Amino acid sequence: MVSNILKGAVVVWGENILGNISNHDPLGSLGRVFIISMVLSLFGAVSSLIFYDGTFFSLEAIKWFLLDTSPRSTPGPPGLSKAITKIRGWGPSHMLRIFIGLRERYRRSLMFSLTCPFYLCYLLARTTSAGTSSPEGKIEAQKTS
Repeated sequence: MVSNILKGAVVVWGENILGNISNHDPLGSLGRVFIISMVLSLFGAVSSLIFYDGTFFSLEAIKWFLLDTSPRSTPGPPGLSKAITKIRGWGPSHMLRIFIGLRERYRRSLMFSLTCPFYLCYLLARTTSAGTSSPEGKIEAQKTS
């Protein structure tokens, strides 16, 4: 959202202070997705201690991380089912089974909410290592080192 503001800013009156701001993104897309998902996940963990609907925020954190990191092989919005299939390809996952079960039939799950930030760290680690596990990624990694 911030990058869209910087790209499309129009000065109506006064000095153009946005023109001097660099549009460089040091975190990258994956970093932004992870931070936003982690904040939502931590909010879900804290709110699930108090409210019945706190688990919802943890579910949303995982869902949006999966959607934003899923491969975009076809035009249009990414599908959650494609992202889940990718995660299943990594092997059995107890957290993924709980995630799918809670999405099908919502209920409060304090343990899921408290474990969700750690699961996001796992997903980030697997997502970044998956980028270098393909033959093309290994070749590129060897070229840069």
